[in-house]
Amino acid sequence: MKTLHFHSQRKRLIDVDNLSAKAVIDGLVRAGILEDDSPQFIESITHTQGKGTPEQTTITIKST
Repeated sequence: MKTLHFHSQRKRLIDVDNLSAKAVIDGLVRAGILEDDSPQFIESITHTQGKGTPEQTTITIKST
């Protein structure tokens, strides 16, 4: 099982309901980094954000 955490650093914060990682997770599966994105393989996905530059997103993947 894996847990995924996405931290987005932006110049301007966005609404929490606009934080989405679906396309990124699909890309991680296609690249072979994640076996699958089903609940059998991913236990939880969390998102945080903060103000700052440079704008960037950090993805942390942990095995549980």
